[in-house]
Amino acid sequence: MATIGLVAKPNANSPWKFNINLQGYSGKRQGGAGSVMINYAF
Repeated sequence: MATIGLVAKPNANSPWKFNINLQGYSGKRQGGAGSVMINYAF
């Protein structure tokens, strides 16, 4: 299993935050998964 992710914020004062994750599986079960999360803090 392997996982890679990225968390990004447009700038220091921005209320937006983006989180992107990808997962890959190998072996008896093969495949992948991913997720995208967008947060707005107020």
